[in-house]
Amino acid sequence: MKVHFTSPGEFCAEITKDKDKIDRNIVRSTIRWEGSKMHASIQHVYAVASYSVDGQLVDLLRYCGDVWGVSSGRDHEVIELSQKYLKLVEDTCKGLKIECRAGLLQEDE
Repeated sequence: MKVHFTSPGEFCAEITKDKDKIDRNIVRSTIRWEGSKMHASIQHVYAVASYSVDGQLVDLLRYCGDVWGVSSGRDHEVIELSQKYLKLVEDTCKGLKIECRAGLLQEDE
């Protein structure tokens, strides 16, 4: 079973509610880059984070925008937005004395 969030604020509120039950006291977070199926040079950018409670996966998947790879201001805005969302997760963890590490938990298939 999985609990899925797209709102970083709601995800951080859930971390706060689960703070004493998070497995190994670790939340994982990273930026996910996914190639576009429409154009090879376009990358979809997501802020992702996850943790588990009693074996149940809780995750965040927040689309931040597309990077076209042309060094445009918009590319930088997308990257900064993804970093802003991950900083919110990291700051929430820090305030709760939860370790925030790179990576992403995934359900076993």
